[in-house]
Amino acid sequence: MLTTSDTSIRTSPGPSEDRAHAMELDDGLLFVIADGAGGVGGGRTAAEHFIAAVPTWAGERPDDLLDPWTWCECLSNIDRDLYRTQNAGESTAVIIYVRDGLLAGASVGDSGAWLADGHGAPIELTAAQVRTPRLGTGQCSPTPIGPLPARGQLLLGTDGLFEYLGHDELVDALEDENIERSADALLEAVQLANEAFHDDVALIRGRLS
Repeated sequence: MLTTSDTSIRTSPGPSEDRAHAMELDDGLLFVIADGAGGVGGGRTAAEHFIAAVPTWAGERPDDLLDPWTWCECLSNIDRDLYRTQNAGESTAVIIYVRDGLLAGASVGDSGAWLADGHGAPIELTAAQVRTPRLGTGQCSPTPIGPLPARGQLLLGTDGLFEYLGHDELVDALEDENIERSADALLEAVQLANEAFHDDVALIRGRLS
């Protein structure tokens, strides 16, 4: 069984609306990442609500977690809840669930997920996702991910990472099997000379094999 010891999480310092979490769930591992939308209010609330709601949803459907449409339904349900919740804003969302050698999930917004299995170029798992409307609008359109073989190196990140990370830096980080070192290198790669960041960053590095 995979455990959270196979993961490493990094966030940029200071107040942030980005959230990332990995948890053991139903003989598998669940990765979730969110970027609360700034400028519209309630982004942090939306991101935190999403992070908290996913394991509750999953606990009610343990037999369907390798079906990506289960995760699409999860995002749609959270989207409606946020839309009806006072003072809750909008957020991106990525869910990746890993069990029995497979991964499945769903996403909405501009946070992303990549997988490198050691055979060819890394795969952008969220390449087909719909960026807007985001979670919390009551109109989001989740995109399914997988099911795919779960082997190699996994990376989830918010746009504060992927907007400023070079492709070579991404490839190098995913080729490094030391996930702690890789996670540090990713955060440092998007840090400015004055140690600030262009945008808030949250990332998860996972080792699936």
